[in-house]
Amino acid sequence: MLRKIGEKYMKKSFVMIVVLMFIVGCGSSTPDQNQDTITIKHSAGESEVVLNPQKVVIFDIGILDMYQILDLPVAGVPQASLSERFNAYRGSDITNVGTLKEPNYEVLAEMQPDLIIISARAAAEYDELSIIAPTINLTLDNEHYLDSLNNRLDILKQLYPDKDEAIESERSKVMDSVDALKVKTANMQDTTLFVMSNGDTLSIYGPGSRFGFIYDELNFKPLANIEVDESTHGQQIGFEFIAQHNPQYIIVLDRLQVTENNRESAHELLDNELISITDAYFNNNITYVDPFAWYVEAGGLEATHIMLAELDKLIK
Repeated sequence: MLRKIGEKYMKKSFVMIVVLMFIVGCGSSTPDQNQDTITIKHSAGESEVVLNPQKVVIFDIGILDMYQILDLPVAGVPQASLSERFNAYRGSDITNVGTLKEPNYEVLAEMQPDLIIISARAAAEYDELSIIAPTINLTLDNEHYLDSLNNRLDILKQLYPDKDEAIESERSKVMDSVDALKVKTANMQDTTLFVMSNGDTLSIYGPGSRFGFIYDELNFKPLANIEVDESTHGQQIGFEFIAQHNPQYIIVLDRLQVTENNRESAHELLDNELISITDAYFNNNITYVDPFAWYVEAGGLEATHIMLAELDKLIK
């Protein structure tokens, strides 16, 4: 184990030496003194960023979702993580910059971007990325999803003042959908269980968890007298747990659709006698949500609309 850790840090040190060589050879990508800049406050501190950044690298697909809706410039993304909604960013004019968790430092150093945007998956890389270019961490707060989404929009307004009207229009659309859904859930007494399937295992998520905003902000009712681990990986359970607590609604996210492009596993997994005795099954209140929107693209505008529409459709 120690050997693997040592090899990882030796590799990272070598990469950073290469990066520094690129920077010395090509010049730093820090904002030019003749350009207007703004100080952006974010999850990792403060960063000075040029106004209207054009060469932007994005390591969060929810942020990329916002850039796409608002027609903002994008120079680099981790292309392996893109769903079909983002095919426009697979072209040769967009640089592939690694993965959501592992940036390609050599490529980034050669690009010299104006701005790098990250979130939780790449948070550990913040210090190294900041050497290459101004970097901001826009990690979502699971307990305050809507506040986090609004904060992202506020930061984009600071970066792109000319987009103020468009941003406010998109914000209004989301909040109108939220308000309409909350009217339907205001007096909701039936319980809802959020489940993520991963092959042959099930994990559940409650208030304060990765998907807890459905309870914390949208008024869905969790199972009574149950403490659920707030880990981003959820709390593993078996079918007996679901049958015993008998939720009236079950929301299912099939992780393998994202990681292995398997589109049938969750349906097959939940097609069993224990699930079939639940109220959710009997009343046809089991819904399989868009896994890309919920698992990879959360915090984006279109993704949030997709999530809200799926929740609205669930409540007949």
